[in-house]
Formats: sequence, structure tokens, C-alpha cells
Amino acid sequence: MFMKKEFIETNSFTLNKYLNNLILKNKIKGIESIETITDDFNKAGKRENHFTRGINPCIGVLFYNKITKNSYILHTPLIKDSELVSKIIHISKESGNKKENILVDCYGASIDSDMDKKGKYNLEILGDRKYTEKMIKKIFPKENISFNWMEGKGTSIYLDKKQGKQYVFTRKLSL
Repeated sequence: MFMKKEFIETNSFTLNKYLNNLILKNKIKGIESIETITDDFNKAGKRENHFTRGINPCIGVLFYNKITKNSYILHTPLIKDSELVSKIIHISKESGNKKENILVDCYGASIDSDMDKKGKYNLEILGDRKYTEKMIKKIFPKENISFNWMEGKGTSIYLDKKQGKQYVFTRKLSL
């Protein structure tokens, strides 16, 4: 889509090592890395990198404005309770309602986790996926959208704007 994506399969230890190295390397260059924690939504300016970690059954939505170079990450366990639509409206207004300038990548929503033997939790995750896809497709041009649902994997994302690269770290979830 907007940046080269590099998928890196790893484990928990090396995932944190990779992420911490990227953060430190960029900090030395004077580039801040803004973190979005679970159940949060925030913005990184054009000179700031952006990341989130631990998107397992959660949904992570990365919005990137091609013109302003601002990015937003929504990392939420309950997409329907996250006011997704109000956040999209906020991002759209900030872009001057030029939705064609916004690129969207969705991650996470792993349904292979063994969090609930009855499968109820997995059904909720599937419902969240469908809701996310429906809302994103309703608002943004389809050529600007990428859905990256990671079955049985935990995902962390690091957006390096200066390098024009999106690092997608995945690790197999232990059952």
C-alpha cells in the first residue's frame, strides 16, 4: 500500500528485542517513537514513528495520511465499544475530508487462541472483524485498505516513516 511491509516471524523475546532496537536506533537519530497501548487511540506527527505491540485477539487499525504524514493507531480489544466511527470521522475531518489520502491497515483478531474452549470468544472476534471491515469499507476507498488478520499469531507493528517501512512482527501464540 503506502509503505513497504516487512513481515518478521519471531518469538516473544526476539520480538521485544527487535522493537526496542528500532526505538533506540531512531531515538539516537532524534526521532521519537510514539506507542499506542492496548485500549488506546493516538496520533503520531509526520516526524514521529508509531508503534503498538501485542495485538493478539485485539484489533489494531493503522491510519496513515499520505499528504500530512500523520498516523493514528487504534488498538482495542472491543472494536464495537471503541467508537471506531467517531475516530474515523475525526481522522477524515483532519484530512479535510479527503478520504482518498488516508491509507488503512488492519491487524490482529487472531481466532486460533485457546482463550475460551466453548468458542464464544472466537465468535466475538469474528464479529469484531466483520464490523471493522464493514465500517472501513464503507468510508475509505477499497484500494487504500489492507486487512491482515493473523490466525494463531500475535502481532506488533512499527511504522518507520523516515525509512518508508512498516515492520510487522508476528509470533506464534502458545496454546
